[in-house]
Amino acid sequence: MMNVMTWIVGAVIGGMVAGMGVTYWLMRCRDSCGDREPQVNPVEQQWAEHERLWRDFCDAVSPLLPVLIAQLKVVVEETGRAADGLIERFQTIAQRARAQVEETTQLFGAMTDAQGDGQPTVARLLDETRATMEMFVQEVIKTSQISMKAVAVMEQATDSTASISQMVEEVEFIADQTRLLALNAAIEAARAGEHGRGFAVVADEVTKLANRSGHAVTRIRELTEGVRSSTEAAMRELGVLASVDMTPTLQAQQRVNGFTEIMARKTVMLEENVNKGSERANELADDIAQIVMSMQFQDITRQKIEHVYEPLEKIQFCLERFRSDQNTSHPPDTSLKEAMAFLHELEARYTMESERMVMGQVKQGRQDNVELFATAAAGNGDNITLF
Repeated sequence: MMNVMTWIVGAVIGGMVAGMGVTYWLMRCRDSCGDREPQVNPVEQQWAEHERLWRDFCDAVSPLLPVLIAQLKVVVEETGRAADGLIERFQTIAQRARAQVEETTQLFGAMTDAQGDGQPTVARLLDETRATMEMFVQEVIKTSQISMKAVAVMEQATDSTASISQMVEEVEFIADQTRLLALNAAIEAARAGEHGRGFAVVADEVTKLANRSGHAVTRIRELTEGVRSSTEAAMRELGVLASVDMTPTLQAQQRVNGFTEIMARKTVMLEENVNKGSERANELADDIAQIVMSMQFQDITRQKIEHVYEPLEKIQFCLERFRSDQNTSHPPDTSLKEAMAFLHELEARYTMESERMVMGQVKQGRQDNVELFATAAAGNGDNITLF
């Protein structure tokens, strides 16, 4: 679009200069023939008509040029303002994306990395949970083993208690037999009369010892029965404890280990996703930076439009000078010289490849290919540094 406008400006400038040259020549001819007898000449009439048409054209173009110039300046200003607004918004988006990535990275880092503040990480918590569960299972197994050993010891104690009961029965039997012997001795001492009195005393003492032995045996039997009953009750309780099935505990351990492994894998996946999100956010920020640089196209557009409305301003000035010269006796050579100088200056001012190519096509008379060449030149890029 800018290249077509450049071509139009070049065509307008060429036409206006040609018109001003023709008008100037006609004025010279008219001045040189002012004192002669007016003669009807078709060629002069035709040139006079051309002069009138060019004056009408200048009168029509002169008020239009300020409007076109103002519109182009408004386009430059609005394009620059819109581009600046878009650049600012894109930069804000990039800053927010980078801030979000930084916050997410810091949050996940606090969960997975040791910060030196005494707070455990997720991996450490999982390891401690697994170790605690393992220790709990080992303690349960150890308790079961100790209970089984205690049951075995109590079985031995029960067997010993049974042996004590047998010995108590033997002592009780001896006490009963001793009591019978003492009774027989007392009977024989009574039969012997005065001669058996000493045997009677011995028989009485033996009877007392036999009775005491009987009482001791009874007491030992009661204590033995109490010990046996308590031992058997403890054996039953320990037997229940020792016979507890460890399968549910081991299964619970396996489930906890499975949970911790799943959590560990999820943590690794989360870390990978956070890293990918960080990379994508950085890529987004880079893309936005590239977009921001691409948005600087308005600088190229501004320069091209300036290369359009600046010549229009010069043309307007020349037209105004030319119109004012027509109403005075001042010769128009100054305006024409300024116009020609500006044309040469305009060609020298074209620094962009597309502008130079379009100008070259116009000067070669290939106006039909102007838009094609301008598009090709613009596709190759103009040598303008944005940053």
